[in-house]
Amino acid sequence: MKEGGYNSFFISGECLVEIILYTIVGVFLYFFSDFILVQAELWRGKTFENRNIIFFVIIAILAIGSFELINYLLAR
Repeated sequence: MKEGGYNSFFISGECLVEIILYTIVGVFLYFFSDFILVQAELWRGKTFENRNIIFFVIIAILAIGSFELINYLLAR
């Protein structure tokens, strides 16, 4: 197998750090999005009818923003 190619079995150190960073941020965003949704439901006084869709919108917005920020910071 060629080193550094798509068929490579091993992952470079820099790529591994990015994978770990994105995974940690993704897990954090999952719990933070759930926290935001629960707080919104408490403020409203009842649960949302389409809770899954609202959760998806929250996590999608946070993920796009935070992953763009990570890309910007790692490119520097």
